[in-house]
Amino acid sequence: MPKAKKKDIWLEQFQPGYDMVEAHPIFGPLLRYVQVNPTENAGMKGAARCGNHGYITVNRKLRLSSEEWAYVLAHCLLHFGLWHFEDKADPVKWNVACDLYIAGFLTDAK
Repeated sequence: MPKAKKKDIWLEQFQPGYDMVEAHPIFGPLLRYVQVNPTENAGMKGAARCGNHGYITVNRKLRLSSEEWAYVLAHCLLHFGLWHFEDKADPVKWNVACDLYIAGFLTDAK
């Protein structure tokens, strides 16, 4: 008798969120320009990280709802879409300012 395939709870939560983003008229086109890489890296803090290299690394160890994963992906995509990966004199303040702007944008976009 074949072994039952182990249920992937993370994927069951992540995939519908990814699909929501992919179907969105703003975020779907942006998603085509990045690569989403799941990781189980124990040292990764937070749900995702992104950088000017065109990758979004998502944390498989976190259990978020599909809607929360959609928010995380949309947040990262806006960093790319709004060119937030610039060298600034104070990168911490720049990143906080970008995060605040993106949070407001996503709230308004619902």
